[in-house]
Amino acid sequence: MPLFHSHGSVFECLYFILIEKSLECSISFSYYTGKACELVKDWCKLENGTSVCKNGGICVSLDPIGYKCQCIAGYSGVNCEIAANPCDSNPCKGGSTCRSTITDYICQCPQGKPYVEMLRCKVCTPKVFTRVMGVDAFYLVSTLIVFTRVMGVDAFYLVSILIVFTRVMGVDAFYLVSTLIVFTGVMGVDAFYLVSTLIVFTRVMGVDAFYLVSTLIVFTGVMGVDAFYLVSTLIVFTRVMGVDAFYLVSTLIVFTRVMGVDAFYLVSTLIVFTGVMGVDAFYLVSTLIVFTRVMGVDAFYLVSTLIVFTGVMGVDAFYLVSTLIVFTRVMGVDAFYLVSTLIVFTRVMGVDAFYLVSTLIVFTRVMGVDAFYLVSTLIVFTGVMEVDAFNKVSTLIVFTRVMEVDAFYLVSTLIVFTGVMGVDAFYLVSTLIVFTRVMGVDAFYLVSTLIVFTRVMGVDAAHST
Repeated sequence: MPLFHSHGSVFECLYFILIEKSLECSISFSYYTGKACELVKDWCKLENGTSVCKNGGICVSLDPIGYKCQCIAGYSGVNCEIAANPCDSNPCKGGSTCRSTITDYICQCPQGKPYVEMLRCKVCTPKVFTRVMGVDAFYLVSTLIVFTRVMGVDAFYLVSILIVFTRVMGVDAFYLVSTLIVFTGVMGVDAFYLVSTLIVFTRVMGVDAFYLVSTLIVFTGVMGVDAFYLVSTLIVFTRVMGVDAFYLVSTLIVFTRVMGVDAFYLVSTLIVFTGVMGVDAFYLVSTLIVFTRVMGVDAFYLVSTLIVFTGVMGVDAFYLVSTLIVFTRVMGVDAFYLVSTLIVFTRVMGVDAFYLVSTLIVFTRVMGVDAFYLVSTLIVFTGVMEVDAFNKVSTLIVFTRVMEVDAFYLVSTLIVFTGVMGVDAFYLVSTLIVFTRVMGVDAFYLVSTLIVFTRVMGVDAAHST
């Protein structure tokens, strides 16, 4: 086929296509096919049923025989098997660089040149362009030059990209860009950044971000709810709280469908409960969930039990539990264990252990003595010494009250005397008691008299006697 040329107008600078296709005919001596030559041969099909034209070429049968392939842009050859390089013919002039786009080429002019190569082979001066197009080409070129120098981006290359994009995609790229510029100016939002973000999001995440945005727009229009606001709220919630709000919402949706319970209603109830009661219901629920998982105990069941207990018994079970928790933290003692021990003790021993404990508490506060420590000491003493310390103490208490003598002081004095003197003071006292009873003489008085005589006279009265 002869080459197609267009000369004599400035449009040659903006668009000139150089295409050469080889339309050679393939002629076969066999017009028929089949075992008995009963079928007319389909020249466009190979024996395996595929098209003879490659790379998207369209096969056209010729009459009477043969075929030709109508190749798409960028391919040539009888069967469209040759990938063309538009830059092979060096179409760019004036020192410009040819850039192949497979289906087309772009002439990138040297920066600072007073002319524009545009897309095709001839050099068009701004002067001719201005006269023919009625547009100040000098202003356009100077603007592109300034933009290139200031921004550090080749504005001529960007314009040529937009032209190619418009032609290949069938979309006015200039209109899209101007729309983004207007959107940026009116909305105060960098539309280019948004678009680039959506592109990057699509590539990195493997999700069509543009589809997501369009879905949000449709959702907003149909539901009358600002889906963008909802999504931004979820994003902010995720960043501030450190919790994946999108996961939470999807969990609520799944929970609602699987359980047949409106999880969103439950959440809103927790929100209302938090606002009205001044208690963070979400924290309480999450605490119960964590408690259930860690302890292996159904905390929700426990709470419901406390509610029932409070209602039936007329006692605030939650207050009791919180008191035990505070007691445990402050005292460093497991109050729950103590309570359970008291319950078991009461049932097994038939004694109200809670009453005993409360008695010890009262005794401690009134007497200024740690009754719990005393009791635990008596228990240890009884276990180690194999002596009933409780019986001993009760004997001393009775002795103190009847005799009006502090038996505890006497015992502690005897203990100290025994330890310091190396003499069993308890044995000595018991001997004096026996002597007093048998002899009818106050042995304690005699001993004290001897001691005084010894100290005053300087003579061992006991030995002299």
